[in-house]
Amino acid sequence: MGKHQRRKIGEINGFRKRLKFPLSRVARVMPKGFTDAEFLDLFKTAYPGLWLELMNFFKSNMDEYRNRINKGLKGVKPFYPKAMVFLVAKSSLAKSRIDNFNSSIEQEHEKAEVRAKIIREGKNKANKLQQLESEQIRKFQRVAPKYVDNLIKLYFNQRKENALDIDTRYLIILECAKFKCKKTIVFLQKINACEKNNELRMLAYEYLVRFGINPRLTRKRKGKKKLTATTVHKIEESPSVLLQLIFEKQQILHKNFDVFLSHSYGRQSELLQTKEILNRQGLVVYVDWINDAEMLQREKQNDDTFNVLYERLRQSSALLFIQTKLSVTSEYCMDELMYFKKLNRPMYLYETEPIENQPKIFEGMIKVELKNDKFLTEDNKAILAQSQVI
Repeated sequence: MGKHQRRKIGEINGFRKRLKFPLSRVARVMPKGFTDAEFLDLFKTAYPGLWLELMNFFKSNMDEYRNRINKGLKGVKPFYPKAMVFLVAKSSLAKSRIDNFNSSIEQEHEKAEVRAKIIREGKNKANKLQQLESEQIRKFQRVAPKYVDNLIKLYFNQRKENALDIDTRYLIILECAKFKCKKTIVFLQKINACEKNNELRMLAYEYLVRFGINPRLTRKRKGKKKLTATTVHKIEESPSVLLQLIFEKQQILHKNFDVFLSHSYGRQSELLQTKEILNRQGLVVYVDWINDAEMLQREKQNDDTFNVLYERLRQSSALLFIQTKLSVTSEYCMDELMYFKKLNRPMYLYETEPIENQPKIFEGMIKVELKNDKFLTEDNKAILAQSQVI
């Protein structure tokens, strides 16, 4: 048995151990005459997070298994989630059915009360998971920009040619982790599994967790550590440093966006919804507090904040202005509009709040409306439908 096979079997056995107590707890409170389907439904309700982890565990391991088989390598085929559950719960289910055969009415009432309790607990867990998911939406976009392939290739080339340049690889991980798609997930999984640098491996692991993936954190290697494993990034987080990096690391940070979202600060839930809708239309969106969250924190603003935004505007094919009473009086927003107008690229206007006297700069902007969960112009054309993407 090879090293990979031993590792995968160890991961599967580890997950089986995690399932044992929750499945045993659910089996003990099943009523007389219960079916396997009823048992599985109660487990999903009582432990929604664990079931989601099991689904993700299966998917990531199945993807890895298929990739290895396609390359002519040996792999370990994972259990399907349902099969894994019943394999682990086999003895608990058998014991529960035997106990139920002679259980009294009082015992059945007690089990019903416990079932109701774990169902309530499960629903509370599910609500917390939904809240966490909505919070995580702001961390990434559900679209795959074209430049992600180049970044991934650059990461592994950089590791081969200059293993001590941790800063470049750190920036690539930060950039790729802003987009949740199959390519970036596989990329982060490779780093988590194979990267020798401790900081980069941990960073990839943390982003996989945010994505809702169930990764196994690779253990630190034993013995004497090489400098490539212990070196940490030395990038300061500020607008000035970001501006410098945009020019020095153009192959990483000089990317293109489809839409620059111009807005006033606040009403974040509505802005996140706007970003999600644009992503579903296949558009890569720039939002300062998402795409440059580490560098453009409000408390770190300085004279270079505007310069960073100018660079991001130049990298954008179009601008979508979110009209609110605050945004039309925002110095940042008006400055963004004036700068982008000089670029002679499409400018769109989404009126979320009515304004009596619109600024003159709004003249010539293309109005869009939200129709059937899509941003469309008045003549029902999509954003950038007839525009040249830079």
